[in-house]
Amino acid sequence: MRSALEWSHGEARAQEDLRLCGAMHRFWFTRGYVAEGRQWCARMLAKTPPGEPTLEYAKAVNVAGSLAWHQTDFLAARPLLEKSLVLSRALDDRWGIARTLNNLGCLAIEQGDYPTAQTLFQESLALWRELGDQRGAAGLLGNLAMVAHECGDLVAARTLSQESLALSREVEDEGRVADALNILGNIACDQGDLATAWELNQESLAIGRELGDRDCIATSLSSLGRVAFLRGEFGDARSLYWEALAIRRELGDRLGIARTLEGAAALAAARGDSLEAARTWGAAERLRQELGSPISPNERSRNDRYAAVARADSQDEGAFARAWRQGGEKPLGETIELAFGATIAQR
Repeated sequence: MRSALEWSHGEARAQEDLRLCGAMHRFWFTRGYVAEGRQWCARMLAKTPPGEPTLEYAKAVNVAGSLAWHQTDFLAARPLLEKSLVLSRALDDRWGIARTLNNLGCLAIEQGDYPTAQTLFQESLALWRELGDQRGAAGLLGNLAMVAHECGDLVAARTLSQESLALSREVEDEGRVADALNILGNIACDQGDLATAWELNQESLAIGRELGDRDCIATSLSSLGRVAFLRGEFGDARSLYWEALAIRRELGDRLGIARTLEGAAALAAARGDSLEAARTWGAAERLRQELGSPISPNERSRNDRYAAVARADSQDEGAFARAWRQGGEKPLGETIELAFGATIAQR
């Protein structure tokens, strides 16, 4: 594939180059080549001569924005996605509009703007349904479920996830099946049904491994880590978080790293190491601040409970606060080494 891209880039075929970018998007994302995909998109877009925008150009800009979002480079992602939306509207490309609205909604979620995310997802869903695209509709139902779950509305999240799962199975989209199973597993975990949560996330993980979808694998591993933690299986939880964190680091997914560290911090608190927990939470908090990605209401409620217990267990408010501050000041690798050991910190 790299040879084909190099060959195409060497020829005077701007539209073919852009078409390749559009076609390679899912491969770059699922197989973990996000950084390389961004580089190719930048090269292809820079090579495109000025003139009337085309469908291929608008789609390539959308892909570039989507890949930037996947790497949590939100400052780069937003102008690219907004440009793609303007171009798609000008070209009356309803598929392009639906895709870009979805990506802008995903960006809004990560930046904590849930009302905007919901509005964008609903607009995108309406377009997919008008177009008769069941695959696109299944994905949007899953994204709306994610908004509901992040905001703590478990009833709506469950209903939307079940709709997404049924539709994804109908159109045989295994990637979206895995996503829906993961959300349903997380809902079951929130409701205390740990056996169901484990089963659903194991199924999601198996699909992710079969597809080679590294983001799905890391997400499922983190979810399983939380279930193991709640079952009191601390060694298994640590191993699962460890594996998820290694993948997140390889993908350059800093928000995924922050979320995994938050799980590891709760685990450290449960093991009785309050200061390690504080340092790990401090590192996660710094990452979120750098990214401009606040913790969701659902996650905050959970983290605040664990942090309150850890703070009380430390029996030294000053030491706990200093450890939290140190976690935010230390190089990230040092904090990861303290939480997981030197092996993963060096990966």
